[in-house]
Amino acid sequence: MPRADGSLTPRWLGTIPSLGSLLGITEQEEVGASFLFHAGDFVDYYSNSTASWIPAKVLAQRADGLYDLDCKTGVEPTKVRAATFSKPEYEIGSIVEFYSSTAGMWLPATIKMYNGIAGTYDLDCKSGVQPDRIRLPAANTRAPSRDEDLKEESAEDAVGIEVSGGSSSSLCRALEPQQDGPVQLIRVVRRGPSWHFELCQDAIKVLESLGQKCISVCTVCGPYRTGKSYLLNLLLGRIQKGYQQFRVGSTTQACTDGLWMWGFGAPQGVDSPSLLFLDCEGFGSTESDKTRDAKLMSLCMLLSSVFLLNTKGVLSEGLFNALSLVCNLATHVEQEQDTSKPALLWLLRDFLLELVDEEGRRMTPDEYLESSLHKAPPEGADSKRSQAAREVRETLLRFFPQRRCATLCQPVIEEEQLRQLSEVPFEQLRPEFRRSFQELQTQLLRLAAQPKTIQGKPVSAGSWAAMLRKLVSALNEGHALNVVSAWNQVQHSACDDLATELHDRASEAFQKVREGGPLPVARGRSLPVADQTLAASLKEFRRCLREEWRRRAVGDEAVKAEHWKDLKAAIKEEEKGVERLNAELAEAHLNQAGADWSAWLSQDRAADPTDPKSEALINAVDADLPAKPIL
Repeated sequence: MPRADGSLTPRWLGTIPSLGSLLGITEQEEVGASFLFHAGDFVDYYSNSTASWIPAKVLAQRADGLYDLDCKTGVEPTKVRAATFSKPEYEIGSIVEFYSSTAGMWLPATIKMYNGIAGTYDLDCKSGVQPDRIRLPAANTRAPSRDEDLKEESAEDAVGIEVSGGSSSSLCRALEPQQDGPVQLIRVVRRGPSWHFELCQDAIKVLESLGQKCISVCTVCGPYRTGKSYLLNLLLGRIQKGYQQFRVGSTTQACTDGLWMWGFGAPQGVDSPSLLFLDCEGFGSTESDKTRDAKLMSLCMLLSSVFLLNTKGVLSEGLFNALSLVCNLATHVEQEQDTSKPALLWLLRDFLLELVDEEGRRMTPDEYLESSLHKAPPEGADSKRSQAAREVRETLLRFFPQRRCATLCQPVIEEEQLRQLSEVPFEQLRPEFRRSFQELQTQLLRLAAQPKTIQGKPVSAGSWAAMLRKLVSALNEGHALNVVSAWNQVQHSACDDLATELHDRASEAFQKVREGGPLPVARGRSLPVADQTLAASLKEFRRCLREEWRRRAVGDEAVKAEHWKDLKAAIKEEEKGVERLNAELAEAHLNQAGADWSAWLSQDRAADPTDPKSEALINAVDADLPAKPIL
């Protein structure tokens, strides 16, 4: 939320659970046919449509060796393995009681679905319920504690999508933001005959506040007035919970200008990335041109982990021609870059056709996409349009080695509701739309489970923001975008800046020591001190600097090691100066003690044994001083 001074706080980011643990992502394993499961056994089933293992229950073992599962019949044994998810305590259809924090009592309920990955239940009255909120009827159990109530209240705040046959409440909890609106990341303004891209500093500060946390970036892009912002509102659970939404409207004006972002903070899993959504302005509007559109799309493609292309209708030649600006990528992006290419998730909105091939066989959306991308465009009268459609296909195939497709039917039927779609409650949307949306959301989060990488190294939020500065500067200067080049500049520049900062801090600390202050460690003493005391203090101070370097340095290990070596050498020179001063002070202290003792011995009157000068030399020798001056 904005502070009183208008600046943004880190709470804008929120917190999401680990995507890996949340989604139960595992690599497909070979499962031998020697496993034998019986009716009632819980198993994992490998689904081709989701490309992952999902929880299932065996309904029957058929005579032909296949299994009938609760999610699919006629499943081959190689696609079934022993369950890796927590077994349910309650059977589907069981009558139970659910403790409602809102009502403050146990309420009757029926088990509708068990979410094996999340370990939660969907009831007829609520989705995504933790097992400790459920009991058998008339059980003499206490009400949950206040801590459990708070946990439940937090869960109730999460977004749940209830559809026939399943629930994605756990997925929505991963996306629920904590900010009332998006933050603009890039604005585009006209400067004379060209477009100028400007970074918005509020958004950069939000990214930098994440520091070294790795991120995964999903960009929603597509033609203007195709409902991109409405889609993001759904993905983020805004519509389901009635939160303030991205700007949407029913006019012909483009609603999103430039690039906007919605970010999420550090997930619970230390190895899982934070997820960042980008909402890109639609291309093809009357206020833009192809150069502006192509530059924005090129930038989004390079920065994304998942590139969600949002279009309406079927994959037609007209659509491929409308995407001809993709062919301009070669103008704005340098080829053969050692960076992770984004996954393409092509979403076809308001899709009405039944997916079948030329022979009438059913097709998956992925198969439909691949067929369309590899199909040669018809050779008609307009050879230029055919060539443009061909180049679009070639560019998409080359730039996106990982491609997925999803379809959504029209969310409502009534025209009036369509014009005011953002006002229609989620429960009133068509069930088939909600079901397909749940599948889309699951697929998207699986694709976004890995962080953005450059040269095989995950990129942190702070590095991503610094790299964005370089790429925007390149766009404004008319240079082709090169992520690797920008990354190299970022890591060297960041390491230089951090090394300078730490060296200045060390110099300031040592200067205070030279002026009589204590050594820069806990319970540090002023000079002179014994050699071993000084050595231990300097080593501890150097260790503290090293720890901060490891925590904040940006870049590859080789680059960080190179800059730390230079910093360490510079600090060592500072330490040598302190060591010399320590020896000089100790020498002076010893000389003064010797002079005081000599004066005490040579005085004319009888020596006073209580005079401090009588023990000055002995005290100096016994003092914790360097050994070298005494030799």
